[in-house]
Amino acid sequence: MEPDCAALITAALADRQSRERPRGRPWLAVEDDLRRLPAHCGQALLAHARRLIDTLPTSDEGELAVVLSAAGSRDDDPGALKALLRDAIGSPHTVLKENYANMLDDVFGSIDAVEPLDLALHDPDRPDLVTVLEALASLGAGSSAPAARRYVASADPALRSTAIGFLYSYDTPDAAPYFLARLPDETDPDLVRTLVDGLVAWNHVEAVPLLARMSAATDDPDIREVFTRALRDLTEAR
Repeated sequence: MEPDCAALITAALADRQSRERPRGRPWLAVEDDLRRLPAHCGQALLAHARRLIDTLPTSDEGELAVVLSAAGSRDDDPGALKALLRDAIGSPHTVLKENYANMLDDVFGSIDAVEPLDLALHDPDRPDLVTVLEALASLGAGSSAPAARRYVASADPALRSTAIGFLYSYDTPDAAPYFLARLPDETDPDLVRTLVDGLVAWNHVEAVPLLARMSAATDDPDIREVFTRALRDLTEAR
């Protein structure tokens, strides 16, 4: 008689490490147990992941991540695994999107990983846009940059910072007007530096008048030096 797969999965997960059980078994040990499940338990493992996704945010995302990772090491049902990973990425309740995106990229390729993140990025009301952008950055998904430009002006400091960093790393000079528009209102010195660095990197000479005005107006010598250096670089590039 074959072992009960659901019971084996429950047993492997029962004494896992958690906030409530800090001395429980480490996640890697739990994942090893799940990887070693009998061959006929693959569908049960995928079904467990589906239940976890469908019951977010009340279910344990750490458990979801380890179950998906274990499922990804098997070859039980690639189509079902792809659908689960895409749904985990697309859920507004997951924070480990970078993990799921990298799993999807490793198994199926970057296009499959980027698409659900792109869809999420187009919804400005989602609560998880920071993790969406972080996952896209981990994939080097420059093709998603245009959809991220609107978040340069976000009132949410974390989202604005993540968007500016993502665009600086992966966008084209088409993003320069967004950086220029944000610069007069930006109060975070680190983001001011990134905005200015982006304008210089993209050789956006249209920024020269604003940079000159802001250089003259600032009382911060470090920021003035940022503006001065940028003015020199852009003036030489004309």
